[in-house]
Amino acid sequence: SRYELAVACSPGGVLVERLQDLGVPVIAAEMRKRRRLDTVLGLAREFKRRQPHIVHTQGRGDPFGRLAARLARVPAVVSTTAMISTRYDVEQHWRRALYRVIDFTTDRMVDRYIVVNRASVDALTERHGVPRSRVVVIPNGIELERYDPGEASSGAWRERLGVPDDAILIGGVGRLTAQKGFDDLIRAFAAIDRPDVWLVIAGDGPDWEELREMARMFDVSGRVLIPGFVEDVPGLLAALDLFVLSSRQEGHPMVMLEAMAMAVPVVATDIPGVGDTITDGLEGRLVTVGDAAALANAIVALIDDRPTASRLGRNARKKIERDFTVERMVRRTSILYDGLLAEKGLTV
Repeated sequence: SRYELAVACSPGGVLVERLQDLGVPVIAAEMRKRRRLDTVLGLAREFKRRQPHIVHTQGRGDPFGRLAARLARVPAVVSTTAMISTRYDVEQHWRRALYRVIDFTTDRMVDRYIVVNRASVDALTERHGVPRSRVVVIPNGIELERYDPGEASSGAWRERLGVPDDAILIGGVGRLTAQKGFDDLIRAFAAIDRPDVWLVIAGDGPDWEELREMARMFDVSGRVLIPGFVEDVPGLLAALDLFVLSSRQEGHPMVMLEAMAMAVPVVATDIPGVGDTITDGLEGRLVTVGDAAALANAIVALIDDRPTASRLGRNARKKIERDFTVERMVRRTSILYDGLLAEKGLTV
């Protein structure tokens, strides 16, 4: 309540609608390639007009927000970086080199980095030379009241998807890209080869048709459902007997936290961000990334052992309640803001 907020982001879309519903001022910041210089200069003008104490950047516009903040002489800049390991994962060598130059040039403009997992601390300090004192780990947080296993009904989504009442439904949620490893999930599902087990993969993205073709190739398309983008994630999660995170890379996967908050048993790849949250055998099961056979074995082990699956789900909910709430995330971010402003001799 001590901070006034405005958000600069690409115009249009669900995010803008939600911000407007909340009464948050929105600054249109077009991030198309040929407009980025205009965006930086426009943001700098907007920052000079609004005179914020802090500019907090993240995502695709991160380096451009840093530049605009420094041009406008904003006192403090905070940058949230989710996945350091993928910052330069682009095919064109010239673009990768350009991103490196931009990042290394603007790194010195950042007063504090927020990362969402411990592995990113090492990546920033070793690869970018950022002093450890400027890096803070603040994991993602969940709205417990929205993800309440006692409130959601499991039947509505099963009926909508056409899944039999007595079927075992496993699922994944996320953008349909190679990073999410849904191809590995379909391979694992095909290896299970049980007619009572169904799979739903919710999300949209460029790999939609490729994943549908994979399901046809493995002759499981009748039990693999890809309904597209889903707004009601809590409702879908409530319909699942098991949630699977098959990702190859993540920062701190929100949808995994959401499944845990819903007390849905989780099988996940053992990647940075996941191991910070799940202890194998305590709050879920972890498998080697890219190993479809191990993924299939872990899935079968839990669907055949309902007491263990239920225990993992209950433990997962408790872990979220203790360590990964949105209130805890906001409180830690506010403490960071307060300390940074105090260093600058400013108060709010």
